[in-house]
Amino acid sequence: MYEYIKKTFLILNVGFCAFFIGCKDKEISQKSFGYTSLDSSYEITIETPLLPSSTTDDTSANNDNSPTNKTIANPKSLKEKLILQKNGKTQNRIIMIVFVDADCEDCARYYEHLNHLDAESKAMIVAVLSRKIDEKDLVALQKKYTIDFALLNPKSNQNSELLSLLVENKFVRVQNELKSMNSFINPIESKATQKNAQPTKANDSSDSKESNNLSESQKLQPTTPKIPALPYFVLFDKAQIFYQDYEGIIPEEIFSSDIASLAR
Repeated sequence: MYEYIKKTFLILNVGFCAFFIGCKDKEISQKSFGYTSLDSSYEITIETPLLPSSTTDDTSANNDNSPTNKTIANPKSLKEKLILQKNGKTQNRIIMIVFVDADCEDCARYYEHLNHLDAESKAMIVAVLSRKIDEKDLVALQKKYTIDFALLNPKSNQNSELLSLLVENKFVRVQNELKSMNSFINPIESKATQKNAQPTKANDSSDSKESNNLSESQKLQPTTPKIPALPYFVLFDKAQIFYQDYEGIIPEEIFSSDIASLAR
């Protein structure tokens, strides 16, 4: 009898563990991208903690893969994780991914600064080309600008997928945070409106206008992610978890300060 109970407990315990492992797997979306440099092979994998959206708004009619149909669980703490492998070896350190183009003059202005950051050895600087180029052109590009950091050339012509994925994740994360803010602010505004409201048609008209104005402001919010101008920088911390992204003109000192802060 004791052996029977023991076996039953073990079976239930295994099933219980398998259930939660399975659930955990369903929460993670994993996508990998292959690249080569002049002397190495790289694979970049992005693990995103995605869950189906629980909302029932108009966006639910869109394709299931649409960013508006996904929600990031606890967006402030669960951010995408980067897994960068160089020749099959995972790089466990602070990593900055920089999206560039071979013909981008604005990108070229940053190469010397990226060399400086890479030389400090506090972070690994990895530049990813937005499109696949011939190996001879890759050699010429590195020689022209004396590039010392890793410059990755996409293996396939589907070269913008990594950038699109990171931008989409950011878009979803921001949208979820805005929804959280609205759900907190709107009940307060609603109570204040009810308190000050008078049973007159004039006030009803005013409330209607405020409601219309709110809906108009919501319409002004972007409904799809926008690909940023290059160069575009994405910084991952010691655990290779998304930390910050950067657009526009960014001084080298800003990068150096943020990297130093993460390195402490």
